[in-house]
Amino acid sequence: MDEIAAEMAGIVKIASVNVMAEQELARRFDIRGVPALYLYRGGGKIRETVGGMTKTQLSNWIRASL
Repeated sequence: MDEIAAEMAGIVKIASVNVMAEQELARRFDIRGVPALYLYRGGGKIRETVGGMTKTQLSNWIRASL
């Protein structure tokens, strides 16, 4: 995830949350599976997926929504 964040710096912001430590945040975003990936634009969720991805898959998933 850190590599993708560095490669896409200035294009997207990437954040991760420890849902075990931040259970209220997990409830707020209705996170039911881990890993859960959400993509937001203009404050609204535009894409989501649950499950692991390779670095290439994650990069392609993000770029497909830009």
